[in-house]
Amino acid sequence: MPDNVNYSASEEEQKNPENLNSNPSAGGYEDKNVPFPPERKRQSVKLIAIILPLIFLIAFGVAASLYTRIWDPDWNFFNLKSAEVMRRLFVNIENMKTFHSEVSFGADVETEIGTTDYPTTVNYSGSVSLIGDMDKTDPNNIKTQALLTGEAKAEGIKVTFEGEAKSIGETIYYKINEFPFFSLLTALSEGQDFLQKGKWIKIEPEDIKNNMESPVDILKKEWQKKVITEISQILKNKELFIVNKEFPGEVLDGKKVYHYDIGLNTGEVKKLIPEIIRVLSENMTGEDTLFSQSTESEIDTVEYGFQNLFYAANVYDSNARSYVYDFTKLKCDSSSPNYGCQSVEKYAGEMPIINSLKDKYCAYAKSPFDDYYYCSSADKSSYSPTTLITNVFPGEDGYCKGNSFKCPSKAEISKQQMEELGMKKFQEELDSFFSKIGEIKGEIWVGKKDLFPYKISITKEISLENFFEPSDYGTAYKGKVKVNTEIAFSDINKSIKIEAPSGAKSFKEILDVGTSSANKNAIKSNIDSTRVYAEIWYEDNSTYAGVCDGNDVKRASEAIKAKGATFRCFSSRSAYCADANLSNEEEWCADSTGYSGTQAACSAASISCKSAASVFFPIDQETSLLKASLEEIVTDLLSRFK
Repeated sequence: MPDNVNYSASEEEQKNPENLNSNPSAGGYEDKNVPFPPERKRQSVKLIAIILPLIFLIAFGVAASLYTRIWDPDWNFFNLKSAEVMRRLFVNIENMKTFHSEVSFGADVETEIGTTDYPTTVNYSGSVSLIGDMDKTDPNNIKTQALLTGEAKAEGIKVTFEGEAKSIGETIYYKINEFPFFSLLTALSEGQDFLQKGKWIKIEPEDIKNNMESPVDILKKEWQKKVITEISQILKNKELFIVNKEFPGEVLDGKKVYHYDIGLNTGEVKKLIPEIIRVLSENMTGEDTLFSQSTESEIDTVEYGFQNLFYAANVYDSNARSYVYDFTKLKCDSSSPNYGCQSVEKYAGEMPIINSLKDKYCAYAKSPFDDYYYCSSADKSSYSPTTLITNVFPGEDGYCKGNSFKCPSKAEISKQQMEELGMKKFQEELDSFFSKIGEIKGEIWVGKKDLFPYKISITKEISLENFFEPSDYGTAYKGKVKVNTEIAFSDINKSIKIEAPSGAKSFKEILDVGTSSANKNAIKSNIDSTRVYAEIWYEDNSTYAGVCDGNDVKRASEAIKAKGATFRCFSSRSAYCADANLSNEEEWCADSTGYSGTQAACSAASISCKSAASVFFPIDQETSLLKASLEEIVTDLLSRFK
């Protein structure tokens, strides 16, 4: 078509522009497969080259924002699964080198006590708050500090307490700021402030070790590290908590956090507790005997129950006017043997079977060991019953069947059997406890970036009826306990300043002060007691002479000397005095005038606590004292020439 010819699309072509391309007269192309002109193709490539990087940059920015949680919607696919968060949380706790924590615990108790006919409602409540810091930057010099406050209320009575504590390495510091009945305790201790209210006390490792009875030193870092390592291995990869519900993401104190409703995995915890106890037992006692010891204790209790049966047969015979043994009285439905029967039943699981004549008896019951039995026998000549464990059924002929009254031979129980039974019993008690206490649930807030715990909250209500059974006397014990616990962490891995308090007294100094005060009080008491002894002596002998050699004064003298003090005593026919040193500068004295105090001029020349210059004697009393002294001197001189 010529260049100077204008073409207008027909009305139909305007309605259907797709036909324009096939119409040569409209400037189109006859073949639809003919490509775009090079110019249009280059423009498309440029557009794609611009859009693709832009899309990539946007996608990268969105992904980076989601990953770094600058933009953190609930659907963020970079969010970890709840189970993975909880797993990493427990691993990550070790990375909390420094932190501030605030712990609050509260309990409200509503009880109904008394008899079932006359119940009485009593309410109690209490709370404890612990605010502290920890610095584990140096594993060999861990530092802590805490403020502990609390209060308890019951029926209009309220008591409060407050104390502070610090630890620098192995050294512990504490200070009591408030304590219930503090003034009363001070008054009872004659003004001695044994609690050292408001003062820092320092306890060194040696102070604790010297007052502990343990074959191992639990304060040594090596011991602690060993125990922590073993327990950590037990807890490794264990699912202690189960996430029940995941809440939408939150911001807590400026930090984005995961928020979960969690529950204690009691099945896993019940398996772990015996293992942890075993580790502690082995490391504290040097051998794994804790569960076997509990079994031995139960066996002793059962044997004690059988022993009570024996003593219950000791009845009063009015004809003989004395107590005699009548073993026919041994029946578990009788009041006297019932306590012994119940003791056996509690641990053996059944009442004992008793066969008896008047002068002899035997009794047996199933033991908790498979195919083993408790058996006990005695006759009227026995001082106590013979009780043992046997693996032969005592009810067989020739043993404790009623026509004979002896037990089969004793069977030995191995340590392994003891341990296994102890473990089984402990596991049953754990099952019972968790069954009674019910599900333990709480909430936890975990940082999304660092996976550190920032808040834990637990609320639990427990029915007391699950733990207290009505007694035989109709006593009821009903009610509930509501427990609230909250733990908050902050300033994790930030600089924390913890320093030893200045002016702290050592634990030894406090003990020495207490011991010194106690010794002084004991010395004073013994000196004062000599005055009583002297008056009794005078009443019996009409003279004080010789009282210092009396047995009562000698005992007081020995008690005083045992406290490291020096005792002196002088007497004449009409006077006596005794004193002892409380310290290098202070003495305590008592005399026949009724005086008791720190004036101590007691001597052979002046048989009085008060010096001659400070004591006014009436003429007749002074003359009599002088005469008594002269008489004693003359008597002493005459005795030398005998």
